[in-house]
This record gives sequence, C-alpha cells and structure tokens, in this order.
Amino acid sequence: MNAKPLHPGGKVEPQPADDKRKQPGPLSAQFEPKEAAVAILKQQAIAFSESPKRFYLFDAGQSKWLSITTNSLHRRVRAWLEQQNQSPTAAYLKKVAGEIELLAPLWDSRLRPGQMVVGNGVLDVNRQPPSLSQRDQSVHFEHSLAVDYTVDARCPRFEQFLADALSVEDVRLVQKWAGSLLAGPNQSQTILVVVGASGTGKGTLVNLLTRLVGMESTAELRAEQLNERFEMSAFIGKRLLIASEIAPDLLNLKGIGRLKALVGQDCMEAELKRANQRTQFKGDFHVVLYGNQLNQQPWSADLDAFRRRLLIVEYTKPRPLTIIPNLADRLWVEEGSGILQWAVEGVGCYRADLAKSGHFVLTNEQQQRVNRIIPPAPITTDTDTAPPTKQLTSETNFLWRWFNTFQGWLKRFA
Repeated sequence: MNAKPLHPGGKVEPQPADDKRKQPGPLSAQFEPKEAAVAILKQQAIAFSESPKRFYLFDAGQSKWLSITTNSLHRRVRAWLEQQNQSPTAAYLKKVAGEIELLAPLWDSRLRPGQMVVGNGVLDVNRQPPSLSQRDQSVHFEHSLAVDYTVDARCPRFEQFLADALSVEDVRLVQKWAGSLLAGPNQSQTILVVVGASGTGKGTLVNLLTRLVGMESTAELRAEQLNERFEMSAFIGKRLLIASEIAPDLLNLKGIGRLKALVGQDCMEAELKRANQRTQFKGDFHVVLYGNQLNQQPWSADLDAFRRRLLIVEYTKPRPLTIIPNLADRLWVEEGSGILQWAVEGVGCYRADLAKSGHFVLTNEQQQRVNRIIPPAPITTDTDTAPPTKQLTSETNFLWRWFNTFQGWLKRFA
C-alpha cells in the first residue's frame, strides 16, 4: 500500500486534481425569500384570501381562478426553485410562501350584485340591456357557470315542462323569482315555497334553479337544526339555501324565527367549528322550501311576519305518465343557455314589481294560498279592546260601604 506523501511537519501533501474526475457545475446564488416571491409573482398571478386563509392561482388555460392549499403552493415554489438550480429546504419554502402571502394582492370578489361568470365571459344582468365582458385575471372569481350566455337562446323543452305542471301565473312567478336570484341579494325578503304531490316535477325545477348560481353557491337548509351551535356556519359564502321534503308543520318548528332572519337583511353571527371564533354575515339569502304540503297555522304575531314573505307555487296538475330519468341534467345540457336567458328576462319583470310595489306582485289566487297557510290578523273592535268590567262580590261591596262610612266619620271628627 502506497502511503500518501506528507508535507514537512507531518501533513498530507495535497494530490493534483484528476482531470478525468467530474467537477461540480456552478450553482446559482441562493435567492432571498422575498426576492424569490417577487420573481414568482411576476410569472404567475396569485391572490391571497385572509378569511378564510387560502391562496388562489389564475389558470390562463381555463381563464379561471383556482383555490390552492398552502402545501400545493409549496410544491409549486419548489418546482420553480429547482428550475433555478436551487435545492430549497422546508423552512425556506415556508419563508417564501410567507412573503407571497404578504406581497400577493388580496382576494376580493369584484363581482357586483347582478354580475356572474359564465362560459363566455362576465355577465351583468343589472345593466340595460344585460352586458357581457371578457373574463381575465383582473376579475376575482372562484366559480363559473359551464354554459354560455346567448341573447337569442331559447328553451322550448323547459318551457313545456313548466306549462305541463304549473299555471301560467305560477310560471311567471317562478321566472320573476329566478330573475331575483340572478340580480343579487334577496331584496324582496321572500321565500319560495313549492308544494305538490310526489313525481310532479318539483325536484327537477329546484335542481335547475340551483344551476343558475352553481352548486358551489348553494347550501342545504335544515330548518329543524337552525338553533344548533354550528348550523349557520354552513351558509357563509352561499347565495341559495334549499330545504327539501319540508315537514307540513314547518312553521311551528322551534327556532323558525331564524329562517325569517336569513331573508330579512338581519346581521347574523355564525360560530366556526374547530376554529374557536365567530364570524358575521348578512341575512340576504334566497331560500327555497319544497315538499308535499304545508299545513295551515293559527294566526300569531310571529307567524304574521311570514305572510308577506311567502311565495307559494302549487303543483296541482296530474303527474306525467312517463317519468324521464335525470331530466334536469338533460335539460341543462341541451338548453342551459336558453334557461339562463329565460331567467335573465325574469330580472326585468322582477325589477318592475319592485318599482311598482316594493315586493312581488301576486295574483288573487297566489295571495289566497298564503292566507290559507297563515290567516290574516283578526280584526278587533273597540268593545274587543275595552277592559272588562269587574263585578263586585257581596263581601267586596260590604267592605267598600264600610270604608266610605269610616272615611266620613274621620272627616267629622277632624
């Protein structure tokens, strides 16, 4: 074994470099976390939401914003750094993500009431006429409808489906309500109630109304659970609340007053599960209740507030002889653009009602349905409101005469 030569003093003499040995290539200088964050934001549109805390990434291929987790952001940052010949540690990735959180624009849904993202742009139904603009990363939105908006689109099968089940007046009422759904918050403070026998098409109608705002903007309304601790947290960020298969005595349930608050523009609070915090939201939701029937209730001051809020649509026509499976899916695929245009036309009718009376204008028959469920307040007369006269008993009459006699004796004595 050959010993390595030593320097004087016992040190090993360094060997000359072997030309055939592979030398490491030059490494890029380590980025500062802030410098890396700035470079990433120049190449990729990223926004940050503070409540709830999450990141959004704009996908140029789909022309839409995507919600991503912090771990997903770390993976993207790692991939970018590796392209720069960097080998980041977990601690370094966390620092870069922290800088992105500080430097990225805040997520702010810039859609005004009446604006919605559709397949071919951003639709504003509150303009006259409705306008369609291009969608890009300057508009923050998380969800969009999969159908395009086309002015001349029609939906003959959908209209026939409604005509086979509802009266002309009720079809008009549903169209106006769909218009209010597109127009933004529930300004009329009303609740749509759809009742009728099973198999008549109630669920198909509600399913299609849901698609006008998207399943992501819809939540299940469990009326019997409204007083529960965390129930309201499911409504945050939603626009449409749906209660299916409602109980006939729904209006007698405990806590039903909170249903009125959900449409009454009230300021409400929800406790977030596993977050140890509460958040505020406004009760301006659109609400749909549907089931087989709704029973008549005795008049009370609390229920009387529901009289002006209920819009009742009845399925009284015979059920169809042939049941078409997945009818809502078929109608939306074939006539989605036409159904959207049908609802947009309802916006103008809804606005006309608000301008005329401040609420939905109902026919006599539609108002009578509400009166059958909640009768009007009883009319009182002066005799009804006058306090009852008390009849004196014989003992009370004796004491009263004795007191008058005693009072007279005192005056004479004085």
